[in-house]
Amino acid sequence: MMNKKIGIVMGSNSDLETMKEAINILKEFEVDFDVNVISAHRSPERVHSYAIEAEKKYEVIIAAAG
Repeated sequence: MMNKKIGIVMGSNSDLETMKEAINILKEFEVDFDVNVISAHRSPERVHSYAIEAEKKYEVIIAAAG
């Protein structure tokens, strides 16, 4: 069973400013989502685990890095 419809993932906390608009829109429409900050450079194993779990957990993933 799917827990969340949308997963938001970014590479660092500095990407949060870029993602705030997406987060605000999802809140406005009361869409179920969660946010994860995972660095592919510092934690590649964690990103891999996230990707495997995300396939089962989310219908949509919004990703940001930069």
